[in-house]
Amino acid sequence: MNKTLLFLSLFFFTFMVSCTSDGKSDIKIFTPENGQSFNLGDIIEVKAEMYDSDLIRGELLLVTLENGDTIFNFRDIESHGQSHTFTKSFEATNQGNYNINVSTFSGGSKNVTIKVN
Repeated sequence: MNKTLLFLSLFFFTFMVSCTSDGKSDIKIFTPENGQSFNLGDIIEVKAEMYDSDLIRGELLLVTLENGDTIFNFRDIESHGQSHTFTKSFEATNQGNYNINVSTFSGGSKNVTIKVN
């Protein structure tokens, strides 16, 4: 009984350590730039690069309006090693300020705000 408990404890500890990031992650959004303006109907390209000292365990791109309405929601659950660059596009369908959030499931996150006229 004690050997089983010891084995399960070691397994759980190993699993938790291997699935935890050490917090050394970074995200850079190349496009669009913070404060950039677009016109209604424009196609907006989001290009971002992610880095994590352990492993990028997928990414999330969430585009919302000021009132919280979701414009674009992209999730990728695939692991990508320590660095990954992606490009996604969406159409500016509403006027107003858009919040663009790029994050990883490992813990990194970066935001920019744009305006659609």
